[in-house]
Amino acid sequence: MQIEGLSKFDDIRPFTDEEAKHIFKEISKHPAIFSIMRVINPYLTKEEVTAFVESLKTVDDFQRKFSYPGLRMIIDKTSEGLTHEGIDDLDVDGSYLFISSHRDILLDTSFLNFIMLERGMKVSEAAIGDNLVTKDLLNKLSKLNRNFIVKRNAPVREMVVNSRHLSEYIQFVLHNKKRSVWIAQREGRAKDGIDTTNPGLLKMITMAAERGENIISYLKKTKIIPLSISYEYDPNDRFKIDELIAKEQDVPYLKDRNEDFQHIITGMMGFKKRIHIVAGEPLDKDLDQLEGLSGNKLLKKLAEILDHKIIANYKLWPSNYIAYDRLKGVSEYKEFYNDHDEKSFLRRIEKRAVEHIHDDAERKFLEMYANPVISKMNIDS
Repeated sequence: MQIEGLSKFDDIRPFTDEEAKHIFKEISKHPAIFSIMRVINPYLTKEEVTAFVESLKTVDDFQRKFSYPGLRMIIDKTSEGLTHEGIDDLDVDGSYLFISSHRDILLDTSFLNFIMLERGMKVSEAAIGDNLVTKDLLNKLSKLNRNFIVKRNAPVREMVVNSRHLSEYIQFVLHNKKRSVWIAQREGRAKDGIDTTNPGLLKMITMAAERGENIISYLKKTKIIPLSISYEYDPNDRFKIDELIAKEQDVPYLKDRNEDFQHIITGMMGFKKRIHIVAGEPLDKDLDQLEGLSGNKLLKKLAEILDHKIIANYKLWPSNYIAYDRLKGVSEYKEFYNDHDEKSFLRRIEKRAVEHIHDDAERKFLEMYANPVISKMNIDS
């Protein structure tokens, strides 16, 4: 069934069920689909994979029968477990705007949706940059997984129009589709391990408000949930170092043409150790404290609140504490890790550092893992 008003967002929205039926036939014989299905079930023939994909009828079918088993396999084979807090406290029938820390291109929102599926909730729609879905198959798979497109790198005037359009779509999903939305707290992943909310993102979210509407009331209806996602090991850590060093030295970083795709695959198949997701409470009480503020002052203060909650709920692992102690030359957090943790982590870092020509590579690795500890120390001080 087509939801009234949906056609206005045809340029950015995910597939409808009717569209998905045709897409299943288009992708059913793609070699990459066969490779993915063989990972989930190695005994399937090409003909069986094709028949399975073509048997899917809806986007929900795809997420439950294709994406969910794939994520179950990723969790089982590339981690020591996915745990979570706070999601069980949310209304199963509610729709929320998750504003989230961001570490992995696809898995952050995928793991949230995995948990939501297990709870019997409607899975969220999630923002993804158009630069990440330039490959046709990846674009189709992302839209089947309820990703909506964020248009990047447009002229300033066009960006304002795009931002308003995106804001209106987020509200449409929340209030018309009655479905949650996931969006990162700023553009791009926090490659350095420092989680900060861009007030510009919050401005975009408010652009759909009616003229003269009270922004605090508008934001309360949006039901903002701060979301903290942490991985004990980042599978893509070694790929992030060159970019971090280039940024530190203030020199241009030229991204390889297939770099994002490589990061997606490594993120999925690389070892993560433990993964933890924390959903905070809706920000209603915090928004009450912002009454009387407006414009940039309101957005800046709201960004600070989100930062505080995301960092406070961020799970610190032995890898983070070891990196901090090693970086600072202290044993301040020795009680949070053992000798095995330390040897395993330092061996991992040393192995990855020698792959880089930069003398600072090991230091940047340690900073990446230590920064969440420093962030938590700063909000507690």
